[in-house]
Amino acid sequence: MDHRGDMGTLRFPNDDEVDGFWGQDRIHAPRPLSPLAFDLITDTLALGFTRAHAEYGAPIDMFTRSVNNYLYSSMRPVADPAEAARRAELYADLPRLLDEVGERWENEWKPELIRSVRANRVRDYRGLTNAELAAELERQRADMIDQWTIHGRINFGVVAGARFVDFYQATFEPDDPSEGYQLLQGFVTQTVRATQEMWRLSRRIRAAAPLRALFERPTSEITAALAAPDIGPEIAAFADDFRAFLDEYG
Repeated sequence: MDHRGDMGTLRFPNDDEVDGFWGQDRIHAPRPLSPLAFDLITDTLALGFTRAHAEYGAPIDMFTRSVNNYLYSSMRPVADPAEAARRAELYADLPRLLDEVGERWENEWKPELIRSVRANRVRDYRGLTNAELAAELERQRADMIDQWTIHGRINFGVVAGARFVDFYQATFEPDDPSEGYQLLQGFVTQTVRATQEMWRLSRRIRAAAPLRALFERPTSEITAALAAPDIGPEIAAFADDFRAFLDEYG
C-alpha cells in the first residue's frame, strides 16, 4: 500500500502493512517529498541501487516507500535462491569489477551524465502537450534509474576501502583503529572542489557590503536580484561567477 496521502493527512502503516525493517532515509530525502518528487527521484533510487546490486553481486535489494510524505527505505536479502546463488558467485569476482570502475566512470558514465544533464537543462518544456509531458516524465524516470544505477556501482568502492583497512589492521596492528582510513583520505574529488568554490563565494559575500545586504534578504528576492539588469558592478560580477559555479557543479 502507498502511504503518501496528502500534506494535511497523517497516517502510519499498520503492523500487517510493514514487511521487514524500514528506516526514515534522512540521507537522500531529509524533508517531505511531493508525490511527483517521490516518483521521479526516490522511487528510482531503489530501482537503480537494486540494479547495481544485481550487476555486482550484492545479496540485498533496496525498497522505498513514502509515509506521510517522508522517505523510508529498506534493504532486504534476495528472496529467490537461484538469484542469490548467482549473485554470490558474481560477488567473488568483485575485485576485478572494482578495477574497472574508475575507467568506466571517466570514459563511459560521467560523459553520459553530463550529456543528459545539459540536454535536460536547455530543453523548453513549456510547449509540450499533456501527453508529451507524461512521456517526458517516463523518459526522465528511466534516466534517473540509470543515474542511480551508476551511483550504486560506485558505492562498491567502500568494499575496496574496507578490505584495505582490514589488511592494514591485520598487518600493522595500529593503536589507532582509524589509521588505515586516514591513509585513504586527501584525494581531491568533485565534491571537494565544489565545497572549495562555495567557500570562496561565501568569502566574497562577507567582504562586500552590497553582497552581505543582498544575502540577508529572502532567497526568492536574492535570485531575482541577481538576475536583474540594473544591479551594481560588484553584484553583477558576483552573479556571473555564481552562474558559472552552478553551471559547473549544479
